[in-house]
Amino acid sequence: MLTDYRAIPMDAEVLSRRSDKPTKLAASSKFRGFGTEPLHEARKQEVKSNPVVDEMKKAWTECGIFNFITGWQKCCGRIFKRLEGIDCSSKDIEDFCVVLAQFQDEKEFSIKAGLFLSALIKYSKNTEFVIHTAHLVVPINYIGYRNTKDIVVVGNAGNTVGDEMRSGTITVKGNVRDYAGNEMKGGSIYVEGDVGERVGCLMDGGEIYIRGAYASIAVTIGDGKIFHDGEQIYPK
Repeated sequence: MLTDYRAIPMDAEVLSRRSDKPTKLAASSKFRGFGTEPLHEARKQEVKSNPVVDEMKKAWTECGIFNFITGWQKCCGRIFKRLEGIDCSSKDIEDFCVVLAQFQDEKEFSIKAGLFLSALIKYSKNTEFVIHTAHLVVPINYIGYRNTKDIVVVGNAGNTVGDEMRSGTITVKGNVRDYAGNEMKGGSIYVEGDVGERVGCLMDGGEIYIRGAYASIAVTIGDGKIFHDGEQIYPK
């Protein structure tokens, strides 16, 4: 189990996404040097033939490129609607994480991958999940979008981890970029590494625990608690 430690909020820049425009994310150089890590030997192996993973790959292609021009809600809705009928287990999703590497050259891969995994987790009958990211060159944003379950990220995560999170837990065994816990409503986020800027932006519930360093806490926070290395830093 992780010891108690939590995080903080952000500003209105992220709201640009709500109006279907690309979010302007802060460039925190201190937290930008997240390199890839060697994948565990067990994960280096090719995923064996799995019809569920094959269906996930098909769904990924059919969802198309995530395109802000056509609208955030439209693209996000298309992903969640397409994946609603896929009966997948936590193991299937873990296997699909390995397959994701072949798509990371696509435009807006970071956003699409995070929403895609969040949808798979939402519709799975399981409640506990492991997401592998150490083998990816491109970080995944929006891991745990509207989450209600228990997720462990083995590796680093990108921006807006736990965006609009409702309940459950997200544990990141690595670093996280900006806007962790954005618009979070409940649940807990645990980060074992460093966190970027504007932690807890527009947060309105839940708790964030940070073990490593953090760049900044968001200015606009409603409710919720943030802890750093066991000490509560929001609210003071």
